[in-house]
Amino acid sequence: MSKKKVTVTDWHKAVCRPGATSRPPAFNAYVSVAGPSKRSPIDEYLLATEAVLKRGDPAFFASQPELSGLMLVAVVSHAENYFRELFARLLVVCPISQGKSAQRDMKLGSVIWYRSGQLERGAFEHFSFAGSDNIIETLSRYFDIQIDQKSDPYALLQQFDLLCELRHAIVHSAGIVSGKNAMKLQLAKTRANVYVHVDFQRFQEATELCTALVCSMNIELFRKFAERWRDKWPGCIAGWNARAARERFARLWAVFASSLDQGNGLPSRRLTAAQCRREVLAP
Repeated sequence: MSKKKVTVTDWHKAVCRPGATSRPPAFNAYVSVAGPSKRSPIDEYLLATEAVLKRGDPAFFASQPELSGLMLVAVVSHAENYFRELFARLLVVCPISQGKSAQRDMKLGSVIWYRSGQLERGAFEHFSFAGSDNIIETLSRYFDIQIDQKSDPYALLQQFDLLCELRHAIVHSAGIVSGKNAMKLQLAKTRANVYVHVDFQRFQEATELCTALVCSMNIELFRKFAERWRDKWPGCIAGWNARAARERFARLWAVFASSLDQGNGLPSRRLTAAQCRREVLAP
């Protein structure tokens, strides 16, 4: 049988299968729509990570090693979204932050998309919060808040940075750790490829780190904003009186308070919003 004659112009097709020709996918089918959450950012984080943890049992990591890294990415993504949601809600309630951020730019696409609501979230869409630098810089530039470098939240942010180096390798290079990531992680040098390996124990550690960061930052930022409510908001808001103080504190409390943790008795202090407000005001 004679071989089929191949034209000269076909030689480049010998390297792999042909690319399938198809119509562009209907990307609307890839998304779902839900209204804005009424939960606090920390409760959104806790519920989301709990759902991931339920999926990530020892059997999953033993049977699905090719998906294990994506579980780590999911937890880091929920930690990122905690900061994004928190910052958006703080812009709504804090007059000092509104004044501080008034000169900051926003992408036109965000303005067009969010023109019917949640515009504050659009202020942070062009930032990645998978790492400490943008978190610290955003707190400073938009909220005039600094994190003490000797504090627990700052130390946890530095650990989160290292976790995000692993996330970077999973997302951008199929789990292969790049030289920059390896240097930051202080890995031993080798000529071979170094891959991210996430087993059940490492996944638990990563989730505990993200949760510790979120909870620690939530407590520290609540302290700073509650003190600002007491000391600075009265001079920024016209007609400030006892009723306005109560209403504004209630809104601030709703941004930070975890109904889940309070319902399970997990906070180290058991206070209602009113009790906490009185303690903030106490001399």
